[in-house]
Amino acid sequence: MGNESDPLISKESKSEAQKAQETGADYIDQASEGIAGAADTANKYLGNGFKQSLCGCWTENIFPGGLLICCCPGVVTATLEANMQGRKAYCMEYCCPANPYTQRVAIRNKRGFITPNWQYVDALSAIFCTICFISQNVVEYADLEGKEPQWFHCPPNFGDDKEPAPGNMNIH
Repeated sequence: MGNESDPLISKESKSEAQKAQETGADYIDQASEGIAGAADTANKYLGNGFKQSLCGCWTENIFPGGLLICCCPGVVTATLEANMQGRKAYCMEYCCPANPYTQRVAIRNKRGFITPNWQYVDALSAIFCTICFISQNVVEYADLEGKEPQWFHCPPNFGDDKEPAPGNMNIH
């Protein structure tokens, strides 16, 4: 079987099989182009000119960024909030994380990056693609600081006596 002289497989059958295989490959190429086009369109209207494209959590840093945000978005936003305040995150911050939208506002203010309709664009991005939105925040803040993005760090302590509370308050 499978040999040129095999009477069960005609040349027409082989030709049809090759055409079907090529057609399948064409559909895959078209689908890939369609997905890339959709991502470009989303980035154009919702990416808002940030260093990482809106869909960058899947294309530019799926591991560890996109994957960690997908599984534990609160951990990433708590880590970012602590980094923005120049400290390590406390354990409870992972349970009650910061709002990614307010983090975006702080990043925009620090960079001086205000574009037309940014509030609406950021709100739509945060609502419809929270994972990508958080990823953009982390990458943009790291770029502002000239550092690598930090997605997570271990809490510095499990008790307030090891590191001072925010604002150097002495709470006993």
